[in-house]
Amino acid sequence: MTTALPDPFVDDLRLFLLLNVAVWIVIGAIVGTVSFDQGILRSAIPAAVGGVTSGLVLHSSLVYD
Repeated sequence: MTTALPDPFVDDLRLFLLLNVAVWIVIGAIVGTVSFDQGILRSAIPAAVGGVTSGLVLHSSLVYD
């Protein structure tokens, strides 16, 4: 499968998860600042958990051992 990420990011699970979590936290922080009932931390913490979970699933589908 072709990705927009360079191979070192896809091959190394830690870097892949770090990038995925960073993207989810940015999205969560934007949603947290836009919506008035949630703060940034209340959106960023679940985003970090979602980033790790989705990162593991995506990484397992991209890397063939």
